[in-house]
Amino acid sequence: NAVVGAGAVVPPGMEIPEGALALGVPARVKGPAEPPGNAPRYRALAERYRKGLLAMDLPRRYRLTLRGQDALNPFSELHLHLKRTRKEALEALRRASQGFPLALEEALPLVEEGFLAPE
Repeated sequence: NAVVGAGAVVPPGMEIPEGALALGVPARVKGPAEPPGNAPRYRALAERYRKGLLAMDLPRRYRLTLRGQDALNPFSELHLHLKRTRKEALEALRRASQGFPLALEEALPLVEEGFLAPE
C-alpha cells in the first residue's frame, strides 16, 4: 500500500515501495506515507449517510405537446390567456420544457388539457 499524490505522474516501470508517499511530475518518493487520521471520521459519515437513505419514486418527466409548445410562445393567444389566468401552469410548462421533473398533482391537469405527455 503506497500513496500517490493528486496530479502526480508515475512513469512506466517505476515501482513505489510499500508504505511510501510519491509526489510530483514525474513522481518521486518523498518518504513514508502517514496513516490517515481522518479515516474513522469518514467511516462514521458514510454510516450516517447509509442510515439516512430513503426509498423514493423516480421523478416523472413529461414532454411538451404541440399545444404545450404553443402555450410557451409569448405571441400566442393561449400564452396570453394562461399568463392572465394560470401563471403557475406556465411556470410548470417552462420547467417541463427544460427537463425538470414535475409532481404528479402538478402535471396531471396539464396532461388532461393536452399540454404535456408522459415520457
